[in-house]
Amino acid sequence: RTGTFNLGLAHGNPGILTLIAHLHRRGIARPRTEALLTARETEVLKLSAKGYNHGEVARLLDLSPNTVASYTRKIYEKLEVRSRTEAVFEASRLGLLQDRD
Repeated sequence: RTGTFNLGLAHGNPGILTLIAHLHRRGIARPRTEALLTARETEVLKLSAKGYNHGEVARLLDLSPNTVASYTRKIYEKLEVRSRTEAVFEASRLGLLQDRD
């Protein structure tokens, strides 16, 4: 058995698979980079993080609410999240909400 190790998978411990999948999704395989989101997606996310709704973000950025909703869906997909709260948390954790000036 040289070069192998047991993570408990064969002994009814599926929790380790869940943990590995979670860690993989939450950053181990994802590069920490500003390029993860486009500049416009970052603008939309920053305004959403401040509590603005789609209509308000649309007015502030001179976009349609549908365009803002589209950006939001792309943000959620890229960050692998399902809500504004999760998106803000992940973006913050990745350093995407910091001003780079």
